[in-house]
Amino acid sequence: MSALRAFEAAARRLSFARAAEELNVTPGAVSHHVKALEEWLGIRLFLRTNGALSLSSAGLSYLAGIAAGLDRIWDATEALAIRDSRNTLTVVLPPSFCTMWLVPRLHRFQAQYPKLELRISVASQPIDFTQHMMDIGIGFGWDVSPQFQRFPFLRYELYAVCSPTLMAGEHPLRGFADLRWHQLIHDEGLRIHDRIDWRSYLEMQNVHDMAGVTRGLHFNRASDAYEAAAQGYGVALAKSALVQGALAEGRLMRPFDVTIPSEFTYDVIGVDPLINSPKVIAFRRWLESEAMIDGMLATGPSARAPAEAAIGT
Repeated sequence: MSALRAFEAAARRLSFARAAEELNVTPGAVSHHVKALEEWLGIRLFLRTNGALSLSSAGLSYLAGIAAGLDRIWDATEALAIRDSRNTLTVVLPPSFCTMWLVPRLHRFQAQYPKLELRISVASQPIDFTQHMMDIGIGFGWDVSPQFQRFPFLRYELYAVCSPTLMAGEHPLRGFADLRWHQLIHDEGLRIHDRIDWRSYLEMQNVHDMAGVTRGLHFNRASDAYEAAAQGYGVALAKSALVQGALAEGRLMRPFDVTIPSEFTYDVIGVDPLINSPKVIAFRRWLESEAMIDGMLATGPSARAPAEAAIGT
């Protein structure tokens, strides 16, 4: 459906840029949808000559055929959305944040807002929010299009974690030198997005013996790296916000009393006016309250949702 909307808008305006402005997405998103539609149909819908955009004969016929149908679809969709959207919130977020931070707390959100239905979609990082049908997204440290507003709510720190069984084994972790007896677990997302890995972490601790520092288990999802650590496969670098539950349960422990503050935060991301709607502000305020419980509330300009906003419970 997104591809049809993109084609119809671009065909009417003969411009990806103006279609993007109408649909409140990026020109690249419009181009992506149109290209996908052309590939699926096996037909070129647009002609691109000397920078000018025009419809092919097939594109003209296709536009005439779908225009009336799209109008009826949007009329019916809008009528349903008006009835349903006030009590439905669609959120796109990273999978590890969803599994390890959000889901364990959802019972409190549902108790506080029983009439607000959450629709949660996970996407690989970094998330291109222009490609998703959503009310808001949650991200950390990523560049987003200028059309999006960003509201920080959760800060985090970085430290090493492992299974308690490693501390009771043949080579307990009493200092950084003892890491040579254990496998290092690498979270590639931490390396790419937070720009920290085992090498940089150990350099901060003035550890100069880096033999084997890049070897070990490598995961592209934080939750998998932390689960491997909990099962005794080695030592991982973790985000404090994501492992608090496992630490409290005793599945993970911190072998070293070394904490590195992160320069990044988890942010609510969206476009105005939707990001300032009552249902989104209610969700933002709940996120902030959960971060405050953990002592990890992000502070700074625009970090707090308006106190006067509310949604019926």
